[in-house]
Amino acid sequence: MGISSIDKSTRITSSSAIATAAARLRIQADSFTISPSPQIPHHNRRAPAMSAAGSDAASMVAVGLVWGATNALMRRGALVWDRRARASSGGGLVRRWVDLLLTWQYSAPFAANLCASATFFALLGAAPISVAVPVTNAVTFAATAAAAAALGERVRLARAALGTALIVLGVWVCIS
Repeated sequence: MGISSIDKSTRITSSSAIATAAARLRIQADSFTISPSPQIPHHNRRAPAMSAAGSDAASMVAVGLVWGATNALMRRGALVWDRRARASSGGGLVRRWVDLLLTWQYSAPFAANLCASATFFALLGAAPISVAVPVTNAVTFAATAAAAAALGERVRLARAALGTALIVLGVWVCIS
């Protein structure tokens, strides 16, 4: 028996095993059905866009405010780090990342931003994504512009106000 006959039998065995596994998957897929939840009758379900109320909406706004404020603060911290990095020479990429994370002006807002991100992902479990994402992003956009202006950065207020108004209009259209 040569090597080629062993390869043929292995290929035949492998392809028959694959065909058998595929047939089993087809049988399992054919018998799998998705039915509505028995706890909530279908006619009593609310539309997803309308279920984000009360504490969910407040959480969306809070996450957006934290994200917006920390965006401006992280930018300020990154500028502090950049000035330090330019003053000192040397160091590889990993060293530069470590230096950035050790710059408290950057890492403190970064930690708050990550906490808001964790809250946002928990919020997505309770609120519909079609509402949570636009509302949070709209608040983030406005809060970033306001925080940057409060920190003394040059902000184009007319464009920021127009952008915020258009986002609010878009969110209103999505929700209603």
